[in-house]
Amino acid sequence: PLPTEDSEPNAAMDRGNRLEPVLLDWFGDQHGVKVITPDVLYVNGRLLATLDGIPVGNDDELVEAKSTRQRWEEPPEHVRLQIVAQCAASGRRAGWCVWLDSSMELQEQLFTPDPAEIHDVLDRAERFMDFIDLKMLPEGIVLSAENVQALYPIPEADKYIDLDDDGL
Repeated sequence: PLPTEDSEPNAAMDRGNRLEPVLLDWFGDQHGVKVITPDVLYVNGRLLATLDGIPVGNDDELVEAKSTRQRWEEPPEHVRLQIVAQCAASGRRAGWCVWLDSSMELQEQLFTPDPAEIHDVLDRAERFMDFIDLKMLPEGIVLSAENVQALYPIPEADKYIDLDDDGL
């Protein structure tokens, strides 16, 4: 199996961890609400998510905090998809992305996924985990050399074949 221990934080992870509570407070100040970080793992079927923040008294929205050295006109697609998955897992209707980029200005965008997209995320999570249950590589996943090395660190003598030049 792949290593399960947490990796050491790099500079970007450290920056994000330090700025997250500041960004959540700043967002709360801008909107006149208190934003708290729930100590909850949200589960819907096979989909799991934690949330950076939720506005107190608002059961419909979540807040995802990001920091980047790049300039974002809008959050990248992987961030939008993260918020869709968080909405699907938590049952919240919409998610704010609040970010600090190289402009050094607080920016925000609200994402409201439609029910069909929520259903699709939940369905994909279920199918993905079905492959994991069967100890199979999920469809569309390509392993890197590093992944294969982590999965099979020591070759097993009875599980290899010699390839001559024609076999390559």
